[in-house]
Amino acid sequence: PPELAEALLTLPEALHGIPMAQMRGQVESLLASSPCLSVAQLAVGGKELMELGIPAGEKMGEALQMLLEGVTDGKWENSRDALLSAAKSWHSVC
Repeated sequence: PPELAEALLTLPEALHGIPMAQMRGQVESLLASSPCLSVAQLAVGGKELMELGIPAGEKMGEALQMLLEGVTDGKWENSRDALLSAAKSWHSVC
């Protein structure tokens, strides 16, 4: 994402004089906190959701959008386990 690239470009200036190991930790932390901004960045995809019984097509799109909104709202972390659990719950009530 553009925000991440911009943040990475300003790191050398912001971290001037900081030991390399500490700088590496700062960069790794920044990368780990990179937000999920699109369905393509979710930790699960259509294949995993189809294995839960969610059909391809409109329902799949709804499920992926629901997961993206949950991640961006901070409801779930963008991890395979968290998203599969959320998808199972959602699918059981649909």
